[in-house]
Amino acid sequence: MLVADEQVVPQQFGAVGDGKTDDNIALSRAGLYATEKNVKLVLPEGSEYRIDYHITFANVNIYANNAK
Repeated sequence: MLVADEQVVPQQFGAVGDGKTDDNIALSRAGLYATEKNVKLVLPEGSEYRIDYHITFANVNIYANNAK
């Protein structure tokens, strides 16, 4: 997978970001990828993520541009 500007977004891993679809798996995968590759996890502006269970990120820089 190519990462532009050393960042990754959850949509690259299947997240919808509409607030209705469960994006838990996609967010988990994006966070794991960001940790492994040491890149930023960016939550795009206007995105709203629904997660149905707890996610823990270790050593990940998360940038949320007005995302929920």
